[in-house]
Amino acid sequence: QDFTLYTLPGPAVVVGSPWIRSLTAFSGGGTGSATVAIGVDSDPDAIGDERDIFTGAAAVPAAMTAGVNGAAGYPLTAGGAIKATFVADTTVAAFTAGAVVISLRLKLGSY
Repeated sequence: QDFTLYTLPGPAVVVGSPWIRSLTAFSGGGTGSATVAIGVDSDPDAIGDERDIFTGAAAVPAAMTAGVNGAAGYPLTAGGAIKATFVADTTVAAFTAGAVVISLRLKLGSY
């Protein structure tokens, strides 16, 4: 399931890979796995590749692996929708707990 986090009002440049930290472990509802990825428009992991967030896997803040558009200096176009895509082995709605913070640094404008 994807959630739009931000729509770029103008062009932007990626400053660095996204960072992730789980505040509350994702669990419950009969689920056995959970991942999150950060993408832009229709590419769900363009900025940050899938990261395990099940039962506190990302409890320690760490950089996500950069996707094809997630390397420092990569330009993003105006109007692009930055999205977080959550995937579970059952359904995302089945989770009874879970909270995560993902930080993405962008520089508005173009080089």
